[in-house]
Amino acid sequence: MISSPHGGLHAEAPISTSPEQTIFIFATGYLSGYHISSIKDDEFECENEWERLLKPFGLKELRRSLYKITPFQLCKLLELPLDVSTSLELFQWAGAQREYCHSFEVYFALIDKLGMSKEFKVIDRLLLKMKEEGVVFRDSLFIVIMKYYGRAGLLGQATRLLLEIKDVFFCEPSFRSYNVVLDILVATNCPSEASNIFYYMLRKGVSPTVYTFDVVMKALCMVIKHRIPVDI
Repeated sequence: MISSPHGGLHAEAPISTSPEQTIFIFATGYLSGYHISSIKDDEFECENEWERLLKPFGLKELRRSLYKITPFQLCKLLELPLDVSTSLELFQWAGAQREYCHSFEVYFALIDKLGMSKEFKVIDRLLLKMKEEGVVFRDSLFIVIMKYYGRAGLLGQATRLLLEIKDVFFCEPSFRSYNVVLDILVATNCPSEASNIFYYMLRKGVSPTVYTFDVVMKALCMVIKHRIPVDI
């Protein structure tokens, strides 16, 4: 169901239904005569519009009211405070439509939500699904996932993903990806591992930034403080 700060809102049964229009009385007393599929994408730029139209509904009502959903609309739905199970159901349901393909933005929105819930196994499956479907990966997606790994204390997973970005997913990691992992390793008192990532970054021809050197200097100070011999 859709989360609500005031508890669960529910829609009354449809007053009337036609191919062009579905009318619902919202629990707030508001009467809506607009079918979602009849509203153009550019009219949903404001998230408040989505919340106004969809807040009272559960997945069952959404299925009844939507004839076909676009990746843009699905992305907006996934950005709403839906729980993980409902979000996955919407994702699978939309993907079963004819002539429909999930966009990168849809995957990003869903994976971001899964990361917040620490559903990393599901994320791994979605990454493989993206690869199978030929979705072009972007560095920003891996950065988000690695940050969630770091928050969950999964340092090895964050490092593993960094090393797989190019070899497995054929995406070129930027300095931002390396900076994220360096940050995670230094913040969790792993200076030696941070130095290894730094050298790997240089070998791959990725130019460090001022921020990169700042993090590496912190790692060096930690190494000296703990008297761990390492070349930097």
